[in-house]
Amino acid sequence: MFALLLIFLLFPSFVFADDFNIQGDSGPNEFFQATALTVENFPEQGGISFDEDELLGQNTTNILNTQSIFTLASMGYTRRIPGIADKVYGPPGTRVDLLYFYQNNTGHSVNIKEIAVPLSRSVISNGDISKLINVSGEERNMSILFSGNNLSRGGKYMSYDGLGDIANGGGGGILLDSWYIQNPLTVELLKVERVSDMVTLQIKVKNITEDEYLTNLNFKHKEYQEIFDLMPSEEKHLEYSLENRENILEPFTLANPNVKERCAVLGGNYYQWYATDSISVFAKRENDKWVGGGYVQPAVESICVKRIGYEWKTEEIQLDSQEVFGVADGLKKLPQTNISSSLWLLPFVVLDVFLWYAFLRRKKKYEDKNCNTRLCSKSR
Repeated sequence: MFALLLIFLLFPSFVFADDFNIQGDSGPNEFFQATALTVENFPEQGGISFDEDELLGQNTTNILNTQSIFTLASMGYTRRIPGIADKVYGPPGTRVDLLYFYQNNTGHSVNIKEIAVPLSRSVISNGDISKLINVSGEERNMSILFSGNNLSRGGKYMSYDGLGDIANGGGGGILLDSWYIQNPLTVELLKVERVSDMVTLQIKVKNITEDEYLTNLNFKHKEYQEIFDLMPSEEKHLEYSLENRENILEPFTLANPNVKERCAVLGGNYYQWYATDSISVFAKRENDKWVGGGYVQPAVESICVKRIGYEWKTEEIQLDSQEVFGVADGLKKLPQTNISSSLWLLPFVVLDVFLWYAFLRRKKKYEDKNCNTRLCSKSR
């Protein structure tokens, strides 16, 4: 016994600060981790408009430069402090950055093989941010051993390659991923027809969500206005005529006042380490065992995304006085997610593509009014 004590005294580097390697137990784990949600820039006002007072989000670059595990966590760096870079509120097209912070205080190097970030609560219907952003995630069950207790957390996750070997004392923060707040609506311009000084338009608006009932949607085009509701996956066909003597038709707008917030994490009470919905990130360490991190306390929601109300606006519509316009089948499909901060306008970019298509064909006479394309077919 004396010899063993002498070895520990003479060679302290052999003493590990955590015994995770031996047991695979998260209780004594001293590899600390936490996540953050931030935003570098919000979309510019213009094609989309919104109330800037409703925006919320801390700057990505600033958080990476000023925050660490030591400022984001407390209670031995196991508790993720809520309210610091854990929520982003914005209109469709807002880029949401996922940051990962870590610190190795184990007394030895560790190998982080994989990182898993929850997108939802264990019971997905209780909270799921993937319904607001352009990622779907994967359902899985994360199992950990904590102070001798076998715990599990279900739900949806995004998985990432690990950091590899991290020396004792190593730590930092990285941009792990970027997501975009998704537009719950798609718009298709089915047909524009001009006869003399009257222009007739057919437009389809669809609610692409699975569980949102969108109310008081407000469509305006010059003197035409229609306010309507859409159930999940429901679509609305609008057909109307406007008097217009020019070759330019004013833009139309679609306002969506519906606000939706979803959160992936629900905190537990102080020192309640068995509340698995409070775990905001997992890392796979040695022996392919998982450790939880970023335990949110107290019992408040965290890691949240909110889509605020907004209004779309198209560009001016160029008309050709001698043509009957329609949309070819190949031009009709519109994107359902936002994959860059500028792509929220894509449903209306389709409108411009369609108009150029019609313009290039304006010298060609229609020879067959009964052809099987939408360019020639009569609307229903």
